[in-house]
Amino acid sequence: MIAKASLNFSTGPVGIAPRIKQVFKKEGISHRSEAFQRLLTQVQTVLCAGTKAPFVHILTGSGTLANDVMVGQLKVSREKGLILSNGDFGKRLMSQCKRQGVPHYTYSVDYAVPFDLAAVEALLKAHSDIKWLLFAHCETSVGFLNPLKALCTLAKKYNVRANVDLMSSIGCVELDLSEVSLATASSGKGLASIAGLALLFSNQKWKTATDLPSYLDLGVYFDKAGVPYTLSPHLLEALAVQLDIVMSPEHWARTHAWSLYLSKALQKLEWIRLVHAEQTHVFTLFLPNERDNPNSAAQLGEFLQTRGIEVSFQSDALRQANYLQITLMCEHTQKDLDFLIKSMKKYHSFK
Repeated sequence: MIAKASLNFSTGPVGIAPRIKQVFKKEGISHRSEAFQRLLTQVQTVLCAGTKAPFVHILTGSGTLANDVMVGQLKVSREKGLILSNGDFGKRLMSQCKRQGVPHYTYSVDYAVPFDLAAVEALLKAHSDIKWLLFAHCETSVGFLNPLKALCTLAKKYNVRANVDLMSSIGCVELDLSEVSLATASSGKGLASIAGLALLFSNQKWKTATDLPSYLDLGVYFDKAGVPYTLSPHLLEALAVQLDIVMSPEHWARTHAWSLYLSKALQKLEWIRLVHAEQTHVFTLFLPNERDNPNSAAQLGEFLQTRGIEVSFQSDALRQANYLQITLMCEHTQKDLDFLIKSMKKYHSFK
């Protein structure tokens, strides 16, 4: 029997704190009201202060919608760019650009392999028509954290606009978006609130583009003070409540400390292997002694569920690779981490 999850270490939906659940017991307010506008301004102020981004707009939708809006702005520029990929989410960015007919070059390496900055720079040198760069900061599919600062520095050197997917890094690590043209996030994953809001950060005001669908036109949001269409007050207030926790140096330091603690504990389990040993808050692992069992990671995940622990193993990509993921996107304690490791040891003792 699968127990009701009490500890959430998954990539999403992430665990929801009780204080967020209380928000949904309130009566809603109109998204056209002054009270709503004050709430929106409060959320935008905290997000911008915590990321050093000049602007942020919030849409109803998922992180995929946020990326589609970002890609739409690249499309209307009618300029060619360079997309970097070392995992599924880099590939998804390529697919989204292809769907919208956005011209681009690609730089792809194997999963969890670091980008060769010299190779990226060589492409920027060789192709003067490259005007923008696009990549995922945290490549969630393997938990690899790409070098945001170094890539932004490189982009600036060649007068190229940096654009980045922050879904799984925002709220977990400190960010500096002052040199980023566009960045995307969602209210779930790293920000650990209720999924359903798409976030668009930018370092400039965008003008309306009539060749884009109105909902995907970032310029419309600037023209309408951030609320051209319906936006859920409950989702927005839930995000506001959570930002008080996750957009703080104390939370980032705590997440870093627990990442180090869990990394050391996992590496002591000789019967598992991490896909990479880079320091991150997303751990991707497999069972090397059960390579002939294509369901070994899923079996471990299902066992942890019986212990009330939610991890990620059910997506098509993870099942195909026979991977399991453990993340620190929620608030945890050392007791939580110790129970996770104890439960993994218990699973192995049954094998």
